[in-house]
Amino acid sequence: MTLITALLVYMSRESNRTALAVKAGNRTADRRPNIQSQGPNCIHPDHQLPAEASTPTAPAPAQAHYTSISVLTDLNRLCETCRPRKGHKKTEMPTPESAAFLAKKPTVPPTYEGVDYEDNVAVHNARDAIIREQWVRSMMSRLVGEELGKCYAREGVNHLEKCGKLREKYFELLSERKIKGYLFEEKNYFSKST
Repeated sequence: MTLITALLVYMSRESNRTALAVKAGNRTADRRPNIQSQGPNCIHPDHQLPAEASTPTAPAPAQAHYTSISVLTDLNRLCETCRPRKGHKKTEMPTPESAAFLAKKPTVPPTYEGVDYEDNVAVHNARDAIIREQWVRSMMSRLVGEELGKCYAREGVNHLEKCGKLREKYFELLSERKIKGYLFEEKNYFSKST
């Protein structure tokens, strides 16, 4: 749920509750609440919402009234759940390689060195290995770029200090971002000087 949707849901819920309270003759719904009674207006990780109010569609407490401060507080707390907290580490399992993936995985190195060009199977295996290696490098570059963007957004003005390793890795992989194919390497052989 986006922030705008959450804001609209919150505002419609509050306006319905205020209208019902006014119809019932309860004029206290029109009064502005005391801002001090709403608790801290910040997004610090230690200030948690109660479990029943953690979702934007959960009913608000009966004494709460619509104010711009309460909407911003709730939205900040909603945004807080989207951001990784300081010291919080995600534990992710590596993606298992399926039997079908392992069956198609090339068994030859991604190079034409030692390949007999008269053997079509060997040439096609080398081509497949080269394309797969280039694709993996391209995807690594894309993933590192996405993580770098998230780090920039998360760290703000401290991104030069905090995102240095990702930035260096991204610049290393930038030259391999485009999949070049195998034809140039197949048609032109250059001896590697040691």
